[in-house]
This record gives sequence, C-alpha cells and structure tokens, in this order.
Amino acid sequence: MRLVPSFKVPALPNIAALMPSFGKASQHTTLLGGLDISLTEQAQNTSLFSAYSAAKDSLKALKGQEGVTPEMKSAAMNELTDSAGTVMEARKLVRLTGDDAFASLHGQLPKQEKVHLADESEIVEQRLGSAAQNADCQAFILPTEEGPKLLAQIYRYHLHVPVEENGRVKVENLPGNISGILDADIQDLDGSENVTGYYSISSSLRGAGEMLVVNLDHVTPKGRLETTISPIREFFKSHDKAEILAMSDDEIRGSVLEYLMQEKTKQSPGDGVRNFHVGNGAYPAWIHIDRDNEKDPLIVNYFYDRGNLARNSAFFESGILPMSPELFEIAGNSEKAFAVPEPISVPQSVGAQMTSAISTLSSKVTSWLPSREAA
Repeated sequence: MRLVPSFKVPALPNIAALMPSFGKASQHTTLLGGLDISLTEQAQNTSLFSAYSAAKDSLKALKGQEGVTPEMKSAAMNELTDSAGTVMEARKLVRLTGDDAFASLHGQLPKQEKVHLADESEIVEQRLGSAAQNADCQAFILPTEEGPKLLAQIYRYHLHVPVEENGRVKVENLPGNISGILDADIQDLDGSENVTGYYSISSSLRGAGEMLVVNLDHVTPKGRLETTISPIREFFKSHDKAEILAMSDDEIRGSVLEYLMQEKTKQSPGDGVRNFHVGNGAYPAWIHIDRDNEKDPLIVNYFYDRGNLARNSAFFESGILPMSPELFEIAGNSEKAFAVPEPISVPQSVGAQMTSAISTLSSKVTSWLPSREAA
C-alpha cells in the first residue's frame, strides 16, 4: 500500500550527454545560506523542471481540443507523472526562515499558499521562525539556474498540551484554536513542547505535498506528537452552516463523522483534506468546535501515528475510516469506522530532551531524502 501517489521515478538523465557544455564542472555557488550546490546540479535541475513544465503544458493543451482520445490523455498524464518523479528525486528539504538568504523563496510562499492566505510580510513575520522558535516552515525546493523553485511547503506550530500521569493525552486537548495560532507572534521554545501541529500544506508539484508530510519525521524530535489543525471547509458545501452550528457539540461531531465516513469513489471522491491525510495514514482524532470563528468553526485533528500509517491507510482504501476511540463512540460504533487501539501518549523519557533534539535536528538545513512507500 503506497503512502504517497505512485509516480514512476526513472533514473536521472546523463547530464554530460544532455548538456555537454557543462561537462564535469566542479565550480560551486553558495545558495540559501550555506547550501552548496554545484553549477552542474543546478543545470540538471533546470532541465528537469523544464521537462515537467512542458509536460504540464501539454496535458493542459489537450483540454477542450477535439479528437483527443483517452490514449492521448493517458500518455500525457504518464509523461507528467514521470517528469514530476524525476523532479522529486532532486528535491531538497529546507527550513525556511526570514533570513535574506531565502528572499527569493519568500515571494513564492504567498502565491502558493492555499489554506490560510497571507501576504509576504505576514508570512515572514508570523510563520518563518528559527530552529529555536515555536513556528516554522519546512519546504521542498529545487535549486535551479534561475534560483530555487518552491515545490511544497508546510507551516508548523510547536506547543505543549497537558499530559496525564500515564503519559496519555486527551484528544480534546490537541490544538484546535487556529485563530490563536495565526494571530500569535513567534515565540522562543521553552523545552516543554510535546506537540507539533501542521496547519497549512500547499504544493505546486504533483505528489510533493504528500511526500513532504511523510518525510517530516526527519526533522521532528523523537516522541513528538504530530497532528494537523485542519479546517473542514468542504463540509459546508453540502451542509447549512447555521443549522449545523445550532446543534449540540456531539451532534455536530456526529454529522461531520458521517460526512467523513463517506466512501471515496471515482464518482464521489469525498473530502479532499480527508483523502490527503488519511490516505497518508493519519486518522481523525478529534473535532473542535468554535462557534465564534465565522470562517472556520470546525477543525479536525488528523493524527499521525508514524508506527501505524500503513495500517490506517489500508483501512481507508478498503472503505473504512480509522479514528480515535472517542470519535468512534460518537459515530455509534459504525461499521464504516475503525477505532485505533493505540492511545495518544507522550513517552515520559522524551520531555527533558525536547530542546536539544529540536536544535540538533533542525540545524540540518537540507537532507537528501529517498522516496518511501509502505510494503
């Protein structure tokens, strides 16, 4: 069962054969404050990105044309998928900060943001913290001759939630106040953080967003709980907001769960955010209700239990929605649902190590990350 879209990844092209003028160039240029990328690699990446852009344009050009056969569409889609795969092989994972070294990427962030819109200055000031701060942005980039291309970004917020004596965390204590996060100033970490919340994910490349989430364990301290803070906006396309918010809290949660348990089919794909996260192996842990938030009164925590992503994804692909026992009870023990048996808990030996772990992991600005998939 794959955790990410199944793009085919062919071997990288022979750069000397494609661009003989570059040969075996050994010159380097400093890019993004210490990330040293050879001119040859940048030229290779430029070629890969050009091929991807051309494939995307070719597929787009087929739309609306007469005489286009299913075979032609399939061939164009396969070309786009293959070219996206080669670009992803050259991706680099970076922490974007407000430093001037990332200025060329700062301007790309608001253009690509699809969840919580903001201008460049707002993003830089409120979302691009350093390794020692509680808000940050992890991104996939592709260094090219024209400068770095932004492939995907995810905004994260690190915080502390109450923990019981046995290390367990009540699902209702997972973060759900999205307005508070968006309006808050960046703060220094104090070492008590035990949860990382993902509140906005956007991408410009096919499959890049899913792969970014999967690869975040490379830059997340061991033992840190991972959850999304996801507005459920598509729900209100088929449900009257005033009528829903007039219900009791558990009635609202029951209605949302009924919506989320709708089976994904080609004719009716269901909620896009659900498909993204549960397809990646997360599960709904809690549904927060804030009637004072006019834009996003309902927030879903999709919880990422790294040890059980493949199992949860498999249940979802079979038409069964994994969820927390608390939500399973609200859903009436539905046959369309599966109650995950593992409690949400923080390893008790982790707390004191949080600050040093964050600094150590986050000081690595880039990583070569191989493609990963479940067996």
